[in-house]
Order: sequence, then structure tokens, then C-alpha cells
Amino acid sequence: MSKTYQKTSKKHPNFFKRNIYAILLAISVLVIAVIVTITLILGTRNVAPPGEVEPPPYIPTVTAPEWVMPVSNVVIGQEAKIDGLIWCRTLRQWRSQDGIDFLGAAGAEVYAIMDGTVASVQNTIMHGTVITINHKDGLVSRYKSLDATTFVQVGQTVKSGDRIGTMSDSKIVNAEQGIHLHLQMTQNGRLVDPMQFLPNGDK
Repeated sequence: MSKTYQKTSKKHPNFFKRNIYAILLAISVLVIAVIVTITLILGTRNVAPPGEVEPPPYIPTVTAPEWVMPVSNVVIGQEAKIDGLIWCRTLRQWRSQDGIDFLGAAGAEVYAIMDGTVASVQNTIMHGTVITINHKDGLVSRYKSLDATTFVQVGQTVKSGDRIGTMSDSKIVNAEQGIHLHLQMTQNGRLVDPMQFLPNGDK
């Protein structure tokens, strides 16, 4: 009795199954390389060539206006005394001093102490030529005992330090001070000491 032998072939594992991890690793490396290459290409497009570097955007600086003294050579003849009384030699009576008297020579220039708009220019008998300027925050400055020749007109916008007039002795009620500027200030209609705002004051 003869036996028939059948040749059986042993199945070997598939190639991809045997190398699955190596294949995945190779694909991952390839993807990373592609991403890096694209990133470098796009990055170089935004880089300006040598000598053509774009300057930073221009940002203008805005300087806030500053308070300045109304005269160049500051010599104070009489400080403001809003809440008290002083003896006025001209009127021979006790009265409040509603502003500051700056002494000077005839023709000495007077300047706007802050940005504002000229509200009035008046020629009066008792206070001489008076210029009134409206400022921000309800502040108003009045320049008295000025000469009749002025450099501003009603409605004109002035900047801090602009020349507006010159000193004289036209303020009769303060004749004892001689040639001077009488600077008076109010805020929302109430008298205030100008030195609260001027550079040498307590602002």
C-alpha cells in the first residue's frame, strides 16, 4: 500500500507586515521634511533683501501743552491773596488781591500761560488794556495793565508762550506797583491763585 505525500508550503509573513514600523517611520520622516521645507520657503518670502529692510511704522509723538510764566524775567511785586485782605496804598483801603502782580519795564512782552482762545480784548479806564483767554477745564486767565497795542484779537487761538501784549502802568487801581502785569485767573467762575498752575507754583 503506497502513501501519497502532499507537499505543503509554509506561508511566510507578508513583507508590509514584517516592515510596518520601518515604513511608518519613513513616512513620518518624509512628512516632517516636507513641512520644514514649505515653512522655510514661505518664511524667506517675507524677508526683505539686504539693504531693503523696512523701517518701523512712524508713530508721531504728541506733546502735551505746558503752563508757562507770563513774563520772561519773573519779579513778583504782590502775590495773590484770594481769601484775605491787603492794604492797597493807591486806594488807601483794605482789599483782596485777586491775582499776581509781575513787575517789569515798559514794553516787556507778556505771554499766554496756556493754550486757549482769546475771549475778549478790552481797553478800560481802571485796569488798562485787559486780555481774557479761555483755557481747558473751565480755566480763564486775564492779563491786566497791558499797553493799548496788543498782538491778538477776539476768537484767535493761542498756544502756550505766544506773545499777546506788553506791560504798562495803565492799571490805575494798582498805580503803586508802577509798570506791571496783573494776572488774574478763575476756574468755573471762581477766583484761583495763578501760582497753582504756573511752573514755579504748586501745580
